[in-house]
Amino acid sequence: MKHVNFGVLALGWALMGCSSTNEVASGATGDTGKTTVPYKRGSTFGDDCGKTTFHDIMLTGGINALGGQPATGATVALQDFTFQPPQVLGSTSSSAGSFTFDVQRLKSIEDCWGNGRLDYRIVGTLDDTRAEERINNAIFNAIFGDDANKVVDLSALPLQLE
Repeated sequence: MKHVNFGVLALGWALMGCSSTNEVASGATGDTGKTTVPYKRGSTFGDDCGKTTFHDIMLTGGINALGGQPATGATVALQDFTFQPPQVLGSTSSSAGSFTFDVQRLKSIEDCWGNGRLDYRIVGTLDDTRAEERINNAIFNAIFGDDANKVVDLSALPLQLE
């Protein structure tokens, strides 16, 4: 029966560079204003994801109460549902059914936007009513799309409280 020394095997993998797929040092920034950090293989996100970058974005949109009228005074938040409990990344109270707020250092993980490993949702509440929508596509397009202005404009489809 053959015996494998896993300590030596692990050291060999580490020396070959298998512990990180990103060559940019932690905290480095480029001309794009993005901050990159090393992505560790075997982390929560798995081997099929790439480097992590952080982006400052602005969210704007509308929120309607029951019956379709603007939901003045509703709380609107961007939440990261990647882990439980969800983390609130930014929030505001609506004025006349509209909202605008900034989110600092929103996490983007290369090649992980469409596989469920990033799960950003806009959540609205007012009294006992709630609305929740996944907005990964809108965020991705605001950061990386043809018109990548880092503004996530959700005004065409306002949140509907229920």
